[in-house]
Amino acid sequence: MSAVRPFGRQDLTAVAALYHRVVRKGEGPPPESLVAGLERALLDHPWAEPDLPSLVYEDARGGIAGFQAAYPRRMTLAGRPVRMVSCGQLVADPDSGTVGIGGLLMRRMLAGEQELTTTDGASGEVQAMWTRLGGSTGGMTCLGWTKVFNPAQLALHVAARHWGQSRQRAGPGRVPAPPDELTPERLIEQMEQSRRRLRPAYDSEYLEWLFSEMEAVQGRGPLARRLVRDEGGRPLGWYVAYLPSSGIGQAIGIGSLRLDAGPVVDRLFSDARAAGASAVQGRVEPALLPALTTRRCLFRRSEWALVHYADDEVAAAAGREQAMLTRLDGEWWMGFHLTGDGRSLFAERGPTGA
Repeated sequence: MSAVRPFGRQDLTAVAALYHRVVRKGEGPPPESLVAGLERALLDHPWAEPDLPSLVYEDARGGIAGFQAAYPRRMTLAGRPVRMVSCGQLVADPDSGTVGIGGLLMRRMLAGEQELTTTDGASGEVQAMWTRLGGSTGGMTCLGWTKVFNPAQLALHVAARHWGQSRQRAGPGRVPAPPDELTPERLIEQMEQSRRRLRPAYDSEYLEWLFSEMEAVQGRGPLARRLVRDEGGRPLGWYVAYLPSSGIGQAIGIGSLRLDAGPVVDRLFSDARAAGASAVQGRVEPALLPALTTRRCLFRRSEWALVHYADDEVAAAAGREQAMLTRLDGEWWMGFHLTGDGRSLFAERGPTGA
């Protein structure tokens, strides 16, 4: 009998094979790196919770025909703990002969024990299903921004990506650590001083794991983590970004202790330009919009950012733009979504057969 059930360690190879074949368009068995990466991200991270599991759809023959990833996250709302799930990979086997697998998995996921459910890289197909099931779009966070430093180099990079040839030198390693490297302890202090009522409840163990996983991603460039200070040495905010030596940098998280996030954005732009990036991109967060606009960034609709609330107080805080959520808290940065030459699968992926 077909059924949606919790994902377990015994399903790792089958799920990796399904993702490799359907989303990555790969042939043969899944790479060991994909199996190991899914195991770390889904089962072995510090915030894994048994009652907030990823899900699989098991067909009548006992095979895995669908998968919905769940990444539990911890938040706080004015001091009250809030449980969040970031929905990740949603994939259905197009050869299963069953229609609606993606919808069944998503319905079960949104009915889970968490108070807040998000996803930050959804396709149009996923967005349509999500809203039919009572969720909503993330509003401004569905927009992306780009700050261009070198138009000619950027044009060459975009053309190379179009023809499947990566010009982005984004090998392993990190940018040199500045004196004010953003350590887990410093980011926790920044969160505790934040004006946002709804924000991540980071701890050192989780951030050590997160930064280690982010630094291991191949294809985006070295990871930069910086605490930004004013001329008097007082902390202004922070950023986390991938800054390649050419091509496009990616801002994953930006936070400011002041209403004007401009000084933090300026430091990110300065560091990205110094690293050699032709441009840097990120997701629009409401608190960043004035700084990004006055610095002549380009705006576009990017991947769908989606939310679903099971708690009215959480919904009210987020609706009044009092929430602090960045790509650090989702799945966008993960290496599963990158091809061998560093191109993102986000624009192409969707729950095939959903």
